[in-house]
Amino acid sequence: MGFNVGIHFCREGRIEQEYDSEFFYMMPDDCWIAIQDKREKRFRLPLKHYHGISIGIDTAQIQTRFSDYLGNETLDPKKIAQRLCGKERSVILRSIEPLKHIFHESYDIPEEYREDYLKIKILEVLFMLNQQKSSEDFQKIDAIPRVKVELVKKVADYIDKNINNKVSL
Repeated sequence: MGFNVGIHFCREGRIEQEYDSEFFYMMPDDCWIAIQDKREKRFRLPLKHYHGISIGIDTAQIQTRFSDYLGNETLDPKKIAQRLCGKERSVILRSIEPLKHIFHESYDIPEEYREDYLKIKILEVLFMLNQQKSSEDFQKIDAIPRVKVELVKKVADYIDKNINNKVSL
């Protein structure tokens, strides 16, 4: 399997992503950029629903360079992801306005135009991500260790099961 870049946008709801014994949470209007070298992923929907768009790019399978469409602009998904993620394997961009606009537009496309329109939107997403600053300029979204996530889930489960009882600290 080649070098894969995942671009995920959360429109509504929440998604919990387990990644190497740590957890990340995407909220509405978040864009998660991930360097993916394995297919095994575990997702959970804490609010029981999620609406989003995921773009997967297998850089080994790309026949045409994205930058061929833009003249001098270099759009290499692998380099963009590496620059944005820095030393990490992923980064969550919280509510970047141009990205929100691009992704929200992608929901209202008539079926007969959808395939070609989405190709244009993917190019637009890559262009906007290429304009973003390096990972040092983002508010870091820290992963939450498994131990803490499991504790919070146990507490929530206990409260849910004992909702009719008086629950104290």
